[in-house]
This record gives sequence, C-alpha cells and structure tokens, in this order.
Amino acid sequence: MPTTDIAPAKKEAYDKTKWQKKYGYLWELDVVNDLNIELTCYAKSAKFPTGESKETHFKNAWKIVWPQFEWNEWADLIAWAWTKYRIISVIGHTSSGKSFVTAHCAFLDYVALPMSTSTTFTTTKFDSLRTRIWGDLMTAIERSVMRESFLKLFKPTTTSNELKFGLRDRERVDSDRFQIQGIATDSADTTAGKIRGQHTDRRRIIGDEC
Repeated sequence: MPTTDIAPAKKEAYDKTKWQKKYGYLWELDVVNDLNIELTCYAKSAKFPTGESKETHFKNAWKIVWPQFEWNEWADLIAWAWTKYRIISVIGHTSSGKSFVTAHCAFLDYVALPMSTSTTFTTTKFDSLRTRIWGDLMTAIERSVMRESFLKLFKPTTTSNELKFGLRDRERVDSDRFQIQGIATDSADTTAGKIRGQHTDRRRIIGDEC
C-alpha cells in the first residue's frame, strides 16, 4: 500500500488537500484511503508503529469492509488469534462459524498485501472445499460493501480440481504466485505438492476439517 514515512510531528505545515494525518503519519490522499491505512498498520506494524495493536487495525479494516458483520465471542477469539500467532487451531461445534470467520480473516489479510501473499485453503474433498470454506470466502466478498471494487481488482477462477482468487492484472510479475487458492489434499491426491511449491513473503495455509 502506498504510504509516506513523513511524520506530522516532524513537519508541522502540510497541504491538507494532499495529505491526511492519522496515527502519527501523513498519508497521501490520492493513493490511500481509510482501509489502506488500517491494513498497512496491520500488515506493516513494525514499519508503522501506532501504539495500537495489530488486532485493533485488523478489526478497524474489517468494520470498513463488512460494517454489518455481527461480532460474537467466537469471531473475536479467531480474529485475536489470527493477529497474534503464527499457528492456530480452531475447534468448535457444528455451525459455530469456524470456517466462516476464518475465510473473512484470510481474505482481509490477503487484501492487505496481495503482491506478497499466497494463501491456500485445503480440505480432503474438492466438493467439500467448494461448498464450505471457499463458499465462505465468496460469501465474504459478496457481502462486502466494496464488492465491486474487489471484483475489479481480483478475479475468482474455478477449474475441475482447483479454485483461485488472484489479481486481474496479468502483467504483474509472478502474479500466479500471489493468490488465494483452494485445493483438495487427501492422502491419494498429488496436488499436495502445490502447498509446498508456493514461496512468498507471506505464506498462509488453512486446513479445513482437519
């Protein structure tokens, strides 16, 4: 996300028609908005320390994308764990929203830095993948107030054995690497190698129904 490192504290006078002051930094109005700012502070917290937690910025971004989302204890715990730990396990009863909330987390995390992120959803059967967590991902996009903007930037693709969600701009270098993909990886499925084959700065692997 385009940002500037200039802190307002070091630059008392600035053009308010070109810059927005937030969290102790100046953000260029032509290239960023409130969602960009919150996701930048979440994904690049070391570069842009604000005094707020990653979870706070993540949830602020979430509220912009899904303002009607109804939070509950389960959703709070999953979002908290997502922003705090490298490896998490989510265990709960049927219809507790495990895959639904996780799909939202993964999508928002991907949007934060799409040119550095590769995310894989996997489960044992392809049909189950399509109807469960991948279906939750598509629901997250459909229910977003930014649906049209997301679909202009990203393209969902379905084949007989793989689901993809990636950049529409095919001129970007290695754009096939920077995507969300859904694959089935049961014990007899050779597509498990696709999980090992993705090497990006931000690598996410989500196993549903483990």
